[in-house]
Amino acid sequence: MDFVKYDSTDLGQSYFDLNNGNLDLALEELDSLPFFSDIRLVIFENLTNMTTEKKSVFDDKQMKRFEDFLENPVDFTQLVIILHGKLDSRLKSVKKTKKSGQFIRCQKNETDRVVQLF
Repeated sequence: MDFVKYDSTDLGQSYFDLNNGNLDLALEELDSLPFFSDIRLVIFENLTNMTTEKKSVFDDKQMKRFEDFLENPVDFTQLVIILHGKLDSRLKSVKKTKKSGQFIRCQKNETDRVVQLF
């Protein structure tokens, strides 16, 4: 998490591994007001709904809520999505994210550290 400056003790930052977390709480964090700062950093890892994997973490209702956020993001939330695998550009959520966000492709070396950003 060094490359996004995540600090687990900062109340204005939240990290969710969507394979192992409370998905509704993760979605609530997108609209939650930040504590003691102007910006809230929310990090989602393993959002397989946006990849070519056949596995999904969000159900249809949760995915709709996520897409609603992408269409109308709040000014105080910065969302970082860490995906493993190939991005599926045909999906509505990916198209909405590309429209309002920025994608950075990262590669790892043998020691599992990020070595290159594109």
